[in-house]
Amino acid sequence: MINRKDMEPRSLLELIDDIQRLGLHYKFEDDINNALHRIVSTQNLKDESQKKSLHETALLFRLLRQHGFDVSQDADVFDSFKDEEGKFKAEISHDVEGMLSLYEASYLSFEGESVWEGNAFSRTCLMNLIKEGIDKEVGEEVRHVLEGLPLWWMDLGLTTKLNFARDRFVESFYWSVGMEPELIFANYREELTKVGKLITIVDDMYMMSTVLWMSWSSSQMLSKVAYLSSRWDVNAMNTLPDYMMLCFLALYNTVNGMAYDIFKERGIKCLPYLTKAWSDLCKSYLQEAKWYYNKVIPPLNEFLDNGWISSSGGVLLTHSFFLVTPDHDITEQSLHSLANYHDLLRSSMTILRLCNDWGTSSDEIERGEISSSILSYMHETGFSEEKARLHYKTLIEKEWRKLNKYQVMNSTFSKSFVKVCINHARTAHYTYQIGDGFGRQDAVSKNRIQCLLIDPIRVNVA
Repeated sequence: MINRKDMEPRSLLELIDDIQRLGLHYKFEDDINNALHRIVSTQNLKDESQKKSLHETALLFRLLRQHGFDVSQDADVFDSFKDEEGKFKAEISHDVEGMLSLYEASYLSFEGESVWEGNAFSRTCLMNLIKEGIDKEVGEEVRHVLEGLPLWWMDLGLTTKLNFARDRFVESFYWSVGMEPELIFANYREELTKVGKLITIVDDMYMMSTVLWMSWSSSQMLSKVAYLSSRWDVNAMNTLPDYMMLCFLALYNTVNGMAYDIFKERGIKCLPYLTKAWSDLCKSYLQEAKWYYNKVIPPLNEFLDNGWISSSGGVLLTHSFFLVTPDHDITEQSLHSLANYHDLLRSSMTILRLCNDWGTSSDEIERGEISSSILSYMHETGFSEEKARLHYKTLIEKEWRKLNKYQVMNSTFSKSFVKVCINHARTAHYTYQIGDGFGRQDAVSKNRIQCLLIDPIRVNVA
């Protein structure tokens, strides 16, 4: 059906969008790209936008951006929906379908593009439409859009031995699904779930050690873990407490096993890159532990310089690189960019840090913790938490516009890895948009996971 040449453009675009929302796009990737190429080759986007509805124009813009097409803003495709002053016309404000599509399209803007102005406009219009009363099902869709949208583990034996560690197996798998939902990447999700579990264990180990940091020797233990992770030397860990030794051994054995499998099956030597990512993470955790112990609230820039690493995104993305990148795309240039955290990775990791702090800061402030960049900004500026959060929205939006640009630029990375970096940031948004969706197992978080992983998709058959 998607290959039909006589299919109306609007119907074709909506079909592509439906396929993507169902997570089936990987089965039709070539067909989708061919269909979008047909549309682009036969239409002048600006001229055609004068004939199309806002919904169709915005949907086309979003799909083209998502698939890496260079949709130029030199000729604004949304001009026909603006008045002489360049503002969106009031007459389109009651077009629910158009407003939804404009809102979603605005998140694919680059820095300095006027389409971003459609974000605030469409959000305001949609909120007003909800207040006025619209169809119940449509209203639910609007609310949803505005909100943003194993046995091997038991073999490690850490669940019983490390009772301080959070059990976040399902959440780790849920995160891996968000980063790469395609069915053919089942092995990727299994491996990344292991990585997510290990990150949680190491994070909890540092947190517990920081809370118990009552002596000089305790500080030395945390420093030693960071040092061991950089050397990746199992023989130098005999002086660690038992719980730290268990953590490091689990990390050492699991990561080495992953590197072995990749080398055995593909001949790629990835261990130095994996160990560097883990070492960087442990060093960043150590820095946060020092701030916590010494009751230091660093300036925002200093916190974020460390925080985009401590987000753990670097570990997730480094493992992802070797799991999803085709062999022919693993080049000396791409490996260098990976090891030095290319801006593509850095923006995705920064979004995770900002979203994490956005979702967890209220609870952390209430508990008297200081390991939050929002608290750093409040302390630095004297602003309230509410004002700090407004500033944070701006920071997140800025990083997203950078990330959107990297998505369509010629990159040293494969398309599959670029997509994972984008999905990594999206998953961070979804997880932390209404609180700590990873660390706090409340009813909302459990319901989201159940809807995504367990409940069947209901299909209405006419």
